[in-house]
Parts: sequence; structure tokens; C-alpha cells
Amino acid sequence: MNEKNLSSLINDLAFVVLAVSDMAKSRAFYTGVLGLKETANWDDKWVEFDIGHGTLAVTLASKEMPVGGSGVMVALEVSDLEGAVATLREMGVPTVGESWDSPACRGLNLRDPDGYGILLHKIKPRTT
Repeated sequence: MNEKNLSSLINDLAFVVLAVSDMAKSRAFYTGVLGLKETANWDDKWVEFDIGHGTLAVTLASKEMPVGGSGVMVALEVSDLEGAVATLREMGVPTVGESWDSPACRGLNLRDPDGYGILLHKIKPRTT
């Protein structure tokens, strides 16, 4: 093992946790708006959604884990960004600006009920 860091022992992202103020609203957003499948639920205090190799967990806020974090963003890879944008518009879900395009990817930003950043992301094929 490298004594300066743990990089040789870290092999995947296990999960991301967001503290939420209202579990019912959060579950409605993640299942209804984003269409994620709830894969675990412990008394509506901790709910998980498995996505690819990782898990997004939402938990009721506490003193140790308050709601918020303006620097927090969860990026979700989508297979069809245009389709996702159209669906959000049909549902009347507000977005943060318009979809954008960079040399490496395209995306659209929105917020969950507690203000966490959600990025719908579509990576572009590498050309080199």
C-alpha cells in the first residue's frame, strides 16, 4: 500500500448521501421526476436508489447532517439528453438555465426539493 494515500485500495464510488428536509417530497422527486427505482428503505429515514455501480441515498436531516450544501451536485448519466429535457418540460419541472454543450459533454442542471444540484449528463464520444 502506498503510505501517502489510499488510491490503491479505492476501486469504486459506493454511494452519495444527501440530507433532506422532507422524505415524501424527496422520494416523489427521485422516483416521480427522475424515475429512479427505490432499492432500499429503512423506515423512510434512509432511502437508496442504485444507479449503475453506485448508490444515491437520501436521509432525513439531523444536527450531524444538515440540509444544504450549495457545492453539492449529483451528476446522472443519461442515454438521451434531449429526451430527458423534453420529459422534464412536459412535467413542468423547472431547470437551472438551458441545456449546455462543452467539448466533452452536454448537460442540464436542475434542483431537487432541498436545493441540491442535479446534473443530467451525456458524455460525448472521445475523438482522439
